[in-house]
Amino acid sequence: MPLETCGTVIGTEHGQVIVRVEAETCKQCSGNCIKFRFPGRLHAKGQFDVGTKVRVIADARHLTLASLLVFGLPLIAITVTALVFQSPLILLVVFVSSLLFVYLNTRAASFKRLLNSRAEIL
Repeated sequence: MPLETCGTVIGTEHGQVIVRVEAETCKQCSGNCIKFRFPGRLHAKGQFDVGTKVRVIADARHLTLASLLVFGLPLIAITVTALVFQSPLILLVVFVSSLLFVYLNTRAASFKRLLNSRAEIL
């Protein structure tokens, strides 16, 4: 299921458009359910003039895979450590390291890489 949002082109950079997000919605959704959060600005593939209203479509598969990597690897590390070492001190070290790993990866994540988005004219 692709993620969709609408916005206005505010600039171009390296063959992509920079879009200021105006609305958040899922494909075929009335918007009455839980909404996902796009950042205020997105980079998307496409060539449009500044001021053009566009729909930005992002592939949710890439975001899901990135989330699995960022949150799944620490969970696996904690589980394996708990089963192998069975030491509270080692488990605590791995747990804190995993939290630090998740924090640093989410801070460094770039939505333009994770979402693999493209723009289409409205």
